[in-house]
Amino acid sequence: MDQRRDDKYRAHGVVGTVLFHAVLLLILAFTLLETTPVEEEGLLVNYGFTDNGQGSVEPAPATTPVETQPQQVEEATPPPPAPAQPSAPAETVKADGQVKDTQDFEEAAALREAKKKADEQAKAEAKAKAEAEAKEKAKRDAELKAQAEAKAKAEAEARAKAQAEAAEKARLEAERIAKEKAEAEAKAKAEKEAAAKKAAQDAIRKGMSGKGTGNSNSQGNTTGVGNQGSLTGGAGNGTGGGTQGNGVGSVNLEGRTLQGTLPKPVYNIQEQGNVAVEIHVDKYGTVKSATVISKGTTVQNKQLWAVAVEAAKKAKFDRKMDAAVEQVGTITYRFRLQ
Repeated sequence: MDQRRDDKYRAHGVVGTVLFHAVLLLILAFTLLETTPVEEEGLLVNYGFTDNGQGSVEPAPATTPVETQPQQVEEATPPPPAPAQPSAPAETVKADGQVKDTQDFEEAAALREAKKKADEQAKAEAKAKAEAEAKEKAKRDAELKAQAEAKAKAEAEARAKAQAEAAEKARLEAERIAKEKAEAEAKAKAEKEAAAKKAAQDAIRKGMSGKGTGNSNSQGNTTGVGNQGSLTGGAGNGTGGGTQGNGVGSVNLEGRTLQGTLPKPVYNIQEQGNVAVEIHVDKYGTVKSATVISKGTTVQNKQLWAVAVEAAKKAKFDRKMDAAVEQVGTITYRFRLQ
């Protein structure tokens, strides 16, 4: 850009200098310089024959030639050049003897041409400058736009990454909580099952030790020790003051009466035998708990045990407000082949 500006100023200087000299030459041409008409072309040489003479008219030749000492004719030397004047316009002679100044026209044409070229160059430089500035502006705008787009993209990616990380964190936290909950539930279930198993084992060990929960170690009205009954369900009151069942088993709960019929176990297993269940009944006649005991139990099928306990829990006895908080008795179910 500095080189173009220097070239532009240099061209303006040249044009200004040419215009200044042209004006100066015009002033000199009309004020100081005089034009001497030239009659004919060539150089006029005066061949005299004496050393002396005066006048401006060439004398006519004498009739009688005068003898003179021969002299060597020398060409007249041109007068010394006039002092250098400012560039005077060149003169040309017309056919009618008038002088035509052609240098003025040539210089004016040259000035016009120089001015035209300078204007064209200035316009070209201005156009090039405008195009360069427009190109530079477009480049800056494109860079700014690209930077803005890159920034927006980076921010969007950062937001998406943060959201993904938050979602992943929430998912992991939910999985952790669910896992801990499942483990706690599994642990509680295992503990409950272990406790139930231990209670059953304790009950079985208690029954196997010969210690019943009733007031006697035997039930029935025959001789010997045992739990009298039949597969048809019939059973006497026994020595322990039991209650008769309904054909599927017998009940032994001293001083209490079964309300309705004894609930029947639901099963489809081809196995027969007895399952003795120890029950705990409150004052209102509700069975609070039921556990299989070994005394009186003749089958070891755990499914029959389960259905016997489930049916025993549904039994209902009469109310007795002066009874113990929980009165202990037994229900013996008799299973037979289907």
